[in-house]
Amino acid sequence: MLCAAALFMSTLTYKPTLVYAHCSPCSVLDCLITRELIEDYHAQGEAHIDNHIDTRFEEFKEWMLEEFFQNNLLVAMMMMTEQLSAVGMQQMLGVGMIFDAKIQMETQRLFQELQAKAVKDYYPSEELCYFGTNVRSLSHAESRADATALGLNAVAMARHTGEFNNAGAQSAIRDKQARWRKFQTTYCNPYNNGYDPQAENTAGMPERFTGLNPACDLNNFSTQADYRRNVDVDYQRMVDTRRTINMDLTDSNLEPYPVDLPEDDIFSLMKNLYGHHITRRDTGYVDRKSGQYLYLGLRSVTARRNVAQNSFNSIAALKTKHEESPNVEYMRAILQNLGIEPTAENYMELLGENPSYYAQLEALSKRMYQNQNFYASLYDKPENVERTGVALKAIDLMLDRERFESRLRQEMLISVLLSTKLVKAQTAVSDNMHGLIDDFKQVQD
Repeated sequence: MLCAAALFMSTLTYKPTLVYAHCSPCSVLDCLITRELIEDYHAQGEAHIDNHIDTRFEEFKEWMLEEFFQNNLLVAMMMMTEQLSAVGMQQMLGVGMIFDAKIQMETQRLFQELQAKAVKDYYPSEELCYFGTNVRSLSHAESRADATALGLNAVAMARHTGEFNNAGAQSAIRDKQARWRKFQTTYCNPYNNGYDPQAENTAGMPERFTGLNPACDLNNFSTQADYRRNVDVDYQRMVDTRRTINMDLTDSNLEPYPVDLPEDDIFSLMKNLYGHHITRRDTGYVDRKSGQYLYLGLRSVTARRNVAQNSFNSIAALKTKHEESPNVEYMRAILQNLGIEPTAENYMELLGENPSYYAQLEALSKRMYQNQNFYASLYDKPENVERTGVALKAIDLMLDRERFESRLRQEMLISVLLSTKLVKAQTAVSDNMHGLIDDFKQVQD
């Protein structure tokens, strides 16, 4: 249709080319007649041409709007627009799916990174488990040590004050008699006191008494006699070199009380170290004023002995065994990592059968760091290194607390010692003050 319209427009502007034919020339009359005809029909032809052109343009306009545009082009454009919209939306659906997949993958990657970071940060190292496992019974062992210290102090106070059911309740002589009998049957060593094997005759009896044979009651010696000889005077063997003392003052099922337990050895050593001469038991003089002051002086001495004995009680209590400790095997694993042979003798020497608070604290604060693998294990995740540092700080605080309590006991001992040294000077000053007061009163009178 567009081509037809263009062809029609071209006919309107067509200018014919003059062709000069070989014809005879027109006469003058013919030219005049032709000119008149042209002039007569020019307006009519122009009107006819204008009418024709207007008609054809109206038809072309109707055809262009109705047939070409509305019935063909508009429908095609609508269909093309619908197709382009559908294709565009389909393409946007693909783009949206790409964005959804991108966000989903980024989210999954973020979760995986956080999960990996959580596994890395919150997965404790094996060394940190050592601390967490081996400190499980420290609190209980410490409470047991405190209770044992109170028990030892109660035993000492009962002996010094003459409480009922004590050997020295009636007199100091009875106390020494009971201790002597205990020495004969348990702690006596026949080879002490200048024993001379040359003095024995062929019958196995000495020609002259040497050593402590006359004193020792060998018939009543227990099966542990060889091990227990002289432990009542050997602080180093009984307390100092031991990590764990097989002593339990919290067991209330000992009826009757056996005399071959380590508690008895501790009591005997305690009696020889503190208060060899206990206070007097005769109270007939207490009703007199002078006797009352004397008895108060004896109680003052008892109080000073108790302060001095408190250090011994605390040290012995720290090494008291911990019954059914849940981390004995883990403590032994620390020793095995140090290259110590897993034998019962080594365990008993370094830990004991049931490690005490002292033995457990020593393993955590000393033994563990003697293994070079501990320092190699610190090349770990920063979080585990920080956790290990916190655990080490906690153990350091435990040690600081024990050192602090030890210094408190030391200060108490020093203060009591200074107070005792100043008793004579204080008494002299007090007497002088009383004399000055009496002289002043006499002057006033």
